Amino acid sequence: MKTVFLDRDGVINRLRQGDYVKSWSEFEFLPTAIPAIRCLSQAGCRLIIVTNQAGVSKGIVSPEVLETIHQKMVIEIENGGGRIDAMYYCPHRDEDNCRCRKPKPGLLEQAIREHTVDPINRFLVGDSLRDIVAGQAVGCKTCLVADSQEKDLDPGFHRNRAARSTRSPLSRGLVGTIGESPLSAEDTGPDQIVPDLVAAASWIISTLDRLGESGNRGNTHKPE
Repeated sequence: MKTVFLDRDGVINRLRQGDYVKSWSEFEFLPTAIPAIRCLSQAGCRLIIVTNQAGVSKGIVSPEVLETIHQKMVIEIENGGGRIDAMYYCPHRDEDNCRCRKPKPGLLEQAIREHTVDPINRFLVGDSLRDIVAGQAVGCKTCLVADSQEKDLDPGFHRNRAARSTRSPLSRGLVGTIGESPLSAEDTGPDQIVPDLVAAASWIISTLDRLGESGNRGNTHKPE
């Protein structure tokens, strides 16, 4: 089944720079998030959230509060006509050196094991290089929402995926770091850069059309 992995902060809800979403009152949907999720759901995509939530290990947000936030988020998405099929989060910090914190692909690998994920039609939408690297490590087509953290992007982001090395980005010696994981905009650039999730949804649906999926999906649902 075609699957879209979504980061949370900066893709679905507004990123709190230098802070965490510590309660439902601090959770603010980005304007296009619910329409985009509805569009992808109607297009027959499975939607799985994969998110780093280090505030848990830091004692800033309890697992119970985080679960409440996610439950209310899903309810609002469902009220808007969308669907979230599964959700995975990493509670660790970079220094914990876990396998699940992006850019490591552990969350995605777990989701792929636990769900039937088409190896061809798998996508990831994120707002940082962490997300892009994790998605590429498991063979996702990747889309960067560049309207939050990544305002000014290296020209390497715009290179065609076919022109990039096929080696796993986690195995290369790359320029720059996030935590302990070396990253390079040139070598780990996404397949597409968009301003918001609704544009990402349009790109995903267009890509599925090009891959011949439109016949299986029926009517094409474009974001409103």
